[in-house]
Amino acid sequence: MRLEGKLAKDSPEVMGKPAQIHQVKLSPDKTYVIDLESSDFDAYLRILDSAGKQLAKDDDSGGGHNARIRFTPPKEGNYQVVATRFGFGEGNYLLKIGVLRLSEEKQP
Repeated sequence: MRLEGKLAKDSPEVMGKPAQIHQVKLSPDKTYVIDLESSDFDAYLRILDSAGKQLAKDDDSGGGHNARIRFTPPKEGNYQVVATRFGFGEGNYLLKIGVLRLSEEKQP
């Protein structure tokens, strides 16, 4: 899944930062790799459950100022993938959500 988005001054806030929330249905029998990439701002990624509880976060694991999370959901359901920033800035971003193949899961 590839989603293009934009952080702007009037974006809704999540935990005090402008953000875009993407609702995604995830399964506990899969491990997902979620990437947030931007050349306009320092990408910061959060995963929240349906009640808004933060389950994962990342700043720079995607290389440079990009964020990456490997995530295995605790249960089947809808999750909020939050595209936001660390620090200041706004602009365009690319959110990629993929499923890890079995061979990739065994690697450290």
